[in-house]
Amino acid sequence: MTHRITHIIMVFMVLSISLTSCTHSSGIVIQPVDTGSMDKVYDAFWFNNNKGPTIPYRLLKPEKYAGRHPKKGYPLVVFLHGIGERGNDNKAQLKWCADYFARWQGQYPMYVLFPQCDTDFYWTLPQRPTPFDADLMPCFDNTNYLYPVLLKLIQNVVENNDIDPDRIVLAGFSMGAVASLDIGWRQAARFAGVCAIAGAANRSRAPYLAKTSIWLEHCADDPSMPVATARALAKELAVMGADVVYNEHPEGGHAGFHLLKDDKFMKWIFTRQRH
Repeated sequence: MTHRITHIIMVFMVLSISLTSCTHSSGIVIQPVDTGSMDKVYDAFWFNNNKGPTIPYRLLKPEKYAGRHPKKGYPLVVFLHGIGERGNDNKAQLKWCADYFARWQGQYPMYVLFPQCDTDFYWTLPQRPTPFDADLMPCFDNTNYLYPVLLKLIQNVVENNDIDPDRIVLAGFSMGAVASLDIGWRQAARFAGVCAIAGAANRSRAPYLAKTSIWLEHCADDPSMPVATARALAKELAVMGADVVYNEHPEGGHAGFHLLKDDKFMKWIFTRQRH
């Protein structure tokens, strides 16, 4: 109870003050990575279960970092990229965050899955869910036919690797963040946590998302996804007593990625456990 009350207090503090401390004061400037540099770090695969589209994906494995082996297996992070990285080259999806996960593997060994979304899809949804407003954003009950294949891919990776099924975290950026929240409300019991970086969801989905741990990251000057939507969702979750972390930054635009400047995000991922 104390833990949840602390999160509620933190969220309302974030909503009421300007977080000038959440800038890149450390001197770290987040830039898109040269995806070619990740080729030897993330193994390349293609998944097709003979029903639906083929999904290219990259997988980072923790073997060479594994000192003390966890009893039930390693955590898994599934990262869903944004709209600009769609395609089938099995490389563009590594543009954001891939180097971050690789850099911290020595301290936080885990599997990291980067699937790539085809240009014809918005990950799970049948169409672009505009407007990105807390009350007006469309709530689709139906999904596209990439969605079940994506779930089967995740299950396949879990079953064929040394992964703890109770420690799977779903994360995403932009279009991928919208998708992570969409999958999160549909499959909350499946994940130990859901992270949305510059994402959005209708606040009516909060009761479903409250069933798992939520990390929301947003910049106040984001020109693509209104920060008001993230604020509203964070407030709704906090009032419900959900396990929610909400970080809002004054500057950074759409691809601020302030959470990549230290290991707080990795620590959060590493300590999530499915209820």
